Amino acid sequence: MSVHAVHTGVTSAAWPLTSDIHMLSLTAMHDGGDLVVLVDGEVDVSTAPHLRSFLLQVDDGERVVVVDLSDMDFLDAAGLSVLVALQRRLAQRASQVVLRSPSASTRRLLQITGLEELFWLS
Repeated sequence: MSVHAVHTGVTSAAWPLTSDIHMLSLTAMHDGGDLVVLVDGEVDVSTAPHLRSFLLQVDDGERVVVVDLSDMDFLDAAGLSVLVALQRRLAQRASQVVLRSPSASTRRLLQITGLEELFWLS
């Protein structure tokens, strides 16, 4: 994994990029040709707009965007809509979102909503 520099905020080209708000910490880094976004905390109606903004700011046009959910504690419909919007945006350029290490409850939410097939799960 290539790590060039640590930066708090998302306005610099230095990687990895990090952003923190109440109950949510986000980090973006390059791993080979992929963009990896680490999600730590809760993604709900209050933090989903921050996740959406962060994903837009760090997207460099990679073919694969890996969203690592291993440290995500909670995901509601607002957070799920951010991930769906990301997948739709990437699909327009023949790219893909991979959800890495989703919890059992996140997998269940994807199944219930019929969105499990929309993402690659790892």
